[in-house]
Amino acid sequence: MTETPAGIEPGRRFRLETLRDIVQAELAAAGLPVAPGEHPTGTAGAVVTVDLPDLQGVLADWQEHEVLLDASRQAAAECPNPDCETHRGTGG
Repeated sequence: MTETPAGIEPGRRFRLETLRDIVQAELAAAGLPVAPGEHPTGTAGAVVTVDLPDLQGVLADWQEHEVLLDASRQAAAECPNPDCETHRGTGG
């Protein structure tokens, strides 16, 4: 477990972890997939984490499925339009 940074009250991490759990539950209740925070291969959905080690808040991100990322990279690589060149290798 990461140590609480100096100058931050000890209960802050607990409150942020509780908020993270609530946000995950609300997103799931809204019908959105919620991926585990460790970003395991083959998962997609919302990823909600506590800002560590700073404990400044809760972060929400979106984890795309690897199949979708691979397909978008392949499509960009095969794009005949010269404008596609600026997007090659960036995932979109």
